[in-house]
Amino acid sequence: MISTNVVNVIGCGLAGIETALFLAGHGVKVHVFDDGKTYDEEQFEKNTDAGDLYEKLLMKELCLLGSPLARKRQELLDKGESNIDEKLIKYGLSLVKNHKNINFFNTIVSEINPFETTIIATGPKTNAKMFDYLIGRYGTMKCVSGLPIFPVFNKVFDALFYQQDNGDYVVSLTEQEYYDFVSTIGREAMEEKRDNEDFKILPNTMEELALHYRDNLRAYAMMPQRVFDGLKPYATMLFKLTDDGLELANFSSSLPLDRQERIFHSLTALKDAEIIKPAGIKKGCYVNPINIASRFFQSIQDKNIFFAGGVMGLEGTASVIASGMWCAMNVYKYVEMKKMIPISTDTMIGKLVNKLTQENTTKIRPLITNNDFITFDSQVSARVQYDVKLEISIKGLERFKEDYKNGKYV
Repeated sequence: MISTNVVNVIGCGLAGIETALFLAGHGVKVHVFDDGKTYDEEQFEKNTDAGDLYEKLLMKELCLLGSPLARKRQELLDKGESNIDEKLIKYGLSLVKNHKNINFFNTIVSEINPFETTIIATGPKTNAKMFDYLIGRYGTMKCVSGLPIFPVFNKVFDALFYQQDNGDYVVSLTEQEYYDFVSTIGREAMEEKRDNEDFKILPNTMEELALHYRDNLRAYAMMPQRVFDGLKPYATMLFKLTDDGLELANFSSSLPLDRQERIFHSLTALKDAEIIKPAGIKKGCYVNPINIASRFFQSIQDKNIFFAGGVMGLEGTASVIASGMWCAMNVYKYVEMKKMIPISTDTMIGKLVNKLTQENTTKIRPLITNNDFITFDSQVSARVQYDVKLEISIKGLERFKEDYKNGKYV
């Protein structure tokens, strides 16, 4: 059963504001519920060159699609304003609270009626009761209290790396090397626990897996993969090439940097490596969209429920706004009982949707920032790359607009 009389939006951060304004602008009655805390988010990672390029392209797409938040943000940027996100929230809230089709409720929501069309846009600071409800409904594997930050290395021992057909790299370990590595992790973790009373061993970190059972890492982050000529080592480590260096997939940790250095340097391939970014855990309340949502940000289990923004493990102002717009576009189709339309990955919005909701080679999906969507060619000027990619993305947007409704929503 679909209730089309009103759409509920839980959370009034950037994603919630964008969804509410889009739907209200199309004549849909919207109830917005917010406790005043859900949009108090911190930016974790600064943009790389790739992140800057992605953000500029995404902002251009959002402006072309008519996003009021994107246009206001661009205006503030052009004026050289400071505290842009704070001003953007205030601007968006004023639009929401004064829109004739929106009712705003300053209250805490602790559960959802699955028979009402609802957008969950609570950000990573979802209140405890709501998060407990989501866990009870979707399970602990789909709702997590922290997302991994995978470590990135430079100056690795290339001779021990085997390149796969998909461009990833694999390091092989013998049985003795594997157990020595696991022992090193366990020893450093126990010493940190002894020396630091505030240290906690968090779930799914390399130290928690190593201490619980010595073969856990081999069954998870270090699962054996074939490298060449059918050879399958005792254990392997998967590395992905990024703009910054080689990212070690499926490894997270709450250990301090000095202990991580001792652990990773115990491996021959990484004995002289520089840790560009240490492993970590971004604490918060998240759903994993790969397991919980379709490419339309619609719950796989509860068709009336949709997701947007930081609660999906997404960072970056432009990306959060884009997630709100994409969610609202699909909710509008849904309440009108019309077909939801996919968007090409030629566009930045399409790349975001694909990154959030499609299966990948990692066992767990890490926190996603602006730096995770496109590559940057240091041999080509940023302006040229922007122009080339923009031309491609605009063509993708035009095809989507034609399929969506002849551009009516712009």
